[in-house]
Amino acid sequence: MLQVVQLVFRHAVGVPGAQLGDALCIHGHAACIQLAGGFEVGQHAGRCSRCIGARARGAGNQVSTALGQVGALGRLVDAQRRVDAAAEGRGLGLARGIGLLVGLGAALLAAAIGIPAGLAAGYFGGWVDAAISYVINLFVAMPGLVLALIITAVIGVSLPNLILVLGMVGWPAMARLMRGQALAIREKTFVEAARVAGAGAPWILWHHVGPNVRRLGWSQLSLTIAQAIFTSSSLSFLGLGVPPPLADWGGMVRIGGDFLATDPWLAIAPSAAVAITILGFYLVGSDR
Repeated sequence: MLQVVQLVFRHAVGVPGAQLGDALCIHGHAACIQLAGGFEVGQHAGRCSRCIGARARGAGNQVSTALGQVGALGRLVDAQRRVDAAAEGRGLGLARGIGLLVGLGAALLAAAIGIPAGLAAGYFGGWVDAAISYVINLFVAMPGLVLALIITAVIGVSLPNLILVLGMVGWPAMARLMRGQALAIREKTFVEAARVAGAGAPWILWHHVGPNVRRLGWSQLSLTIAQAIFTSSSLSFLGLGVPPPLADWGGMVRIGGDFLATDPWLAIAPSAAVAITILGFYLVGSDR
């Protein structure tokens, strides 16, 4: 009978040559088997109180290690989120600088072309007015965004080219405004008096017509900046704006659109920046 029990324990424990009472534990400790207490030999053979405590301590160490790894992973994720937030803030700041650079450069180019052309067309009239008005109508006949897309596709995508494209799109509105003002001012009495006194056209345009259209010119310049920022963002959203690695609000909105389900602020933040900036320039232009 004793041999049968030894064979059973050797099979359950898996220790060759185990003897009852000295090698029944898998760690070599004295066995604590209570068959009468409801334990099954196949499940509990070779488990003494010391082994159970060692296993519990080992499990506790594993749990502690796992919790430490989870905590380290949480700290890593939190640090990555802070880095992403800082990068997003730097990206918004850089995009703001690029957007303002493009808007201001395009507006200055539009003013440099549109103001002289409009004043000349309105003051001289005749064939000069007809020729300039014909060119203006050619540009105005096509929507600004479509015209910008065509010119960009022809000359390529770069920051200077984008400023050039937006300036070419914006100058007709400036020229039409200046032409209308010059048509009205050239009929004024002080302009007629200066002309009778022998003043030339350049002198009259500089000293009489120019100061009277300056206020509207500044307003139109502010509106042109807003329009250039909007068009630039639209082109970047379509992939034809500021090239990488330069940051642009439109490009940030396009990239953030892929993460609307998880991180919607990646698209909302640059969209809000575009809206607030354009609204600010429109308010400045309308206030003047």
